[in-house]
Amino acid sequence: MLTADTNADLLDPASWKKAPQPLFRQSPENGVYGTGHNSFFKSPDGKEWYILYHARDTQVDPPGMGDTRSPRAQKIEWKADDYPVLGTPYPKTMRLKKPSGTKVK
Repeated sequence: MLTADTNADLLDPASWKKAPQPLFRQSPENGVYGTGHNSFFKSPDGKEWYILYHARDTQVDPPGMGDTRSPRAQKIEWKADDYPVLGTPYPKTMRLKKPSGTKVK
């Protein structure tokens, strides 16, 4: 994650500080590899935040299969200082609760 001071010149590369560790990374213990290309969205009622990303179930794509990453989503939290707490990627088999405010049919 990159951060800059509020009044920094964002066009100056020296204004940016890089976190020493990624905030979100693969989870071999959960069988999740190649995480990336994330975005964020809120639940229908705006009370919860989620990360949308892609990942694969193997360390490398099987020969001849192309990119096997699939889209995944999970709930996140925020620290008091507005930094995200993204957690650990869940296994693809984990069932998630519906986002708050989801209409039930």
